[in-house]
This record gives sequence, C-alpha cells and structure tokens, in this order.
Amino acid sequence: MKKSILILVVVLLASLTAGAQSMRNAGSETRNIELGVTYLPTHLTSTWFQGAGAEFSVDVWRNVGVAGNFTGGYKSISNRFGQSGSSTYESFTFGPRYTYRQNKTAVYGEALFGVLHGNLNTNLAGFNNESGNDFAFQLGGGFDYSLSHKIALRVPQVHYMRAGGANVMQIGGGVVFHF
Repeated sequence: MKKSILILVVVLLASLTAGAQSMRNAGSETRNIELGVTYLPTHLTSTWFQGAGAEFSVDVWRNVGVAGNFTGGYKSISNRFGQSGSSTYESFTFGPRYTYRQNKTAVYGEALFGVLHGNLNTNLAGFNNESGNDFAFQLGGGFDYSLSHKIALRVPQVHYMRAGGANVMQIGGGVVFHF
C-alpha cells in the first residue's frame, strides 16, 4: 500500500508542475508550497494530535487551481495505570482550490479527496495494535499574508475532515513559498 501511495504522489506532483509550466497566469503566484504544523483532535483522549504537513498548489486558470495536501500526526497515549502507547496518522489528499488575491492577502477554499492511514501501537489493557486505511475528505481553506514576493504566512488553515467514520476539525498554519 505504501508503494502505491508513493507512486500516486510522484505522478500527481509531476502533473502539477507540468500543468504550471504551460498555464501560468501573468503577474500572479501560481505555484505554492506550504510547510506547516497541524493539530487534530483525537477520539482516544481529550487532547490533540500534533503534526506537520506540506501542501502544494498550482493555479490552472485564473484563480482556480489544484492542491495536494500531505499531513501526518503523532499522539502519545497513557492511562492511570502507567500503561502507554502511541497513535499516528498520515493523510494524502488532492482536489480543486479557488484563491481570491488582493494586495498582500490571499484567501482560499478547497475540497480535497484521498486516503488516510492510521496506526495504533499500544500496551494499554483492552486495546490491540491496529492499522488501516480509509477514504478521506477535507473541506476547508485558509488565509495567506505575503511578507515578500516569494514568502507568505498562512494563519490559519482550517479543514473539516471526514475519515474512518470520524468528523474532525484540522487546524494549522505555516510558511508559504511562491514560485
């Protein structure tokens, strides 16, 4: 499964860059890479997964483009008996994005579809080690403030995410590099 996800990511990234070369809009940032941190609530405890992510976007016509989001998170788990474990997730989603730009600001919305992979490794009584994949859907957006022609701050980035029967809110922010 990991090999097929890697092949899918490489093919999609290659197609994004090829499309950007032939359809670049004059005078606007059409290719972006965002590196940031994310927080995602967990149903195992009342705390949040902490993680990091990367997002790639390319405008293909005016302010309409495509985006790919890769996010991973980690959460350590313990109970009152001193037993511990960890849980991780990785999501790989792609889809359409609309961006409205004015002066130094950009506001965008997107609908992303893909896969979520999760692992639960634990020594907690009553829990087994588990891993699995499921369809993932993210609907959300964010706000970018340009610090220069090549760099912007993304605060906040908020997504509603549906995966594995769970509805969660993913919150993040980071630095955007324009190319």
